[in-house]
Amino acid sequence: MLASEKVMDMDRKSLQVLVIEDNPDDIQLLRRYLGKTSFDRIDIQHCERLANGLEFLEEKDGHIDVILLDLGLPDGYGLDTFTKVHQLAPKIPIIVLSGQDDENLATQAVREGAQDYLVKGKFDGDLLVRSMRYSLERIRTEEALRLARDELETRVLERTSELAQANAALNRLIAEEITAILTRKDHLPEESPYDQRQREVGTLLKLQDEASKMLRFTSEMVQKMMYDMAVLTAKLAAAEAEIRNLQAENRKYRADAEDRKSEDMN
Repeated sequence: MLASEKVMDMDRKSLQVLVIEDNPDDIQLLRRYLGKTSFDRIDIQHCERLANGLEFLEEKDGHIDVILLDLGLPDGYGLDTFTKVHQLAPKIPIIVLSGQDDENLATQAVREGAQDYLVKGKFDGDLLVRSMRYSLERIRTEEALRLARDELETRVLERTSELAQANAALNRLIAEEITAILTRKDHLPEESPYDQRQREVGTLLKLQDEASKMLRFTSEMVQKMMYDMAVLTAKLAAAEAEIRNLQAENRKYRADAEDRKSEDMN
């Protein structure tokens, strides 16, 4: 499914949005923007202070889909405000709102984990909703990417462990056979050269058979590992491509919005 198709599917989803903002005018504007979306329903939870927002997240983070976070709060300012919220709710997409058009701050916030950065007075309802959809899809794709990587690592560890166990079993068998040979030499009557050779040949054949089994097992494990890696590598590539598509779509939408805004001003 294409990124744009996923975004369309999200139109039918109800959202739980936490807004951490102290300016009543900005809150009213956000409510108006969010009231005109095509989502089935948007439930807005509002906190005026960073402390209240953190307390709310400790209780309800599993029920929040998106966080709209003002960086200029009475009890929190700048990137430190974002860091505290992100550390408490690392899996919830956070869209940073700021009254400052600070490109360095925006870049740093996104680098630290913010899904988007919007400057107050420079975005409309369409851009806000688009940013929310983009943020939700991106964080879901990133989660899929993380799960695929974890699965690949788990598969490799499992196969490696199986190989190590099989190799240890073969080594134990070799040690047991050598011990048995030495024990028999100490306790059995004198053997004829023929009997001794037959016994040694039998031991070697047994070890050869076990070594052959070990080689077949190793070959099977390597083939399984290669297959697992091929499948999961494809999943990783698809997830990474999805993130790039989402980023490209978002950049294009922002550029188009800027062009429309410039045309309206002229």
